Amino acid sequence: MMLLGLGWLLACGPYPIVQVDGAVRLGGSATGQILVGTAKGAVVAVDAFGEQQALAGEHGSPVRELSASPLGSWWAQLDDGRLLTGTHWSAPSVQLHPSLRGMVVGCDGLHLSTDAAPEPWIEGVSAVAFAGCGEYHLGTVDGSVAGQSVSTAAIRRVQPLGEGLVWVDAEGRTGCLGCTHRLPREGVVDAIATWQAPFLDGELVWLDRDGMLWVR
Repeated sequence: MMLLGLGWLLACGPYPIVQVDGAVRLGGSATGQILVGTAKGAVVAVDAFGEQQALAGEHGSPVRELSASPLGSWWAQLDDGRLLTGTHWSAPSVQLHPSLRGMVVGCDGLHLSTDAAPEPWIEGVSAVAFAGCGEYHLGTVDGSVAGQSVSTAAIRRVQPLGEGLVWVDAEGRTGCLGCTHRLPREGVVDAIATWQAPFLDGELVWLDRDGMLWVR
């Protein structure tokens, strides 16, 4: 683990936080940490100083989605259909959901999309972001975000940022609809906007192909 001094907090950015082996997915957290999922199914929480807290050990399948509630619960969807759920203070439990398409935290808490009830992860949708009760921003496998074509690759992440939408595609390219672009234009695996101190509201944290977390 690489631990950085307080000086980087005052930098103009972008600046690295920490490298997490095998990192493939990011998620927000109500505790002021960033959740990181790995290719082997582990989940760790990273604070602004790069300190890591293990939340779930390796489960042998990549983390596909990460979500968290304002009360401290978190959920990790694995590629093999398992769903890990836990808190920052308790060991995770494991549930099997073979038909799980995706998940998103909305007004009614965690919403699971399955083959029987696919909304909002309907056919062709590859990324979902909460936009209000019953409303979602959608990214698609054909490279569209909120109905606009932005890429030739599937959209991996859609993230509201102010009045705009940040997106990341499966090829590592990024962009922003309706806002100033603040991410590298390529080489990005995942990205989220922060809202909890000590991160600043609206800061962007992204993950590069070497597993390094960056913030701007």
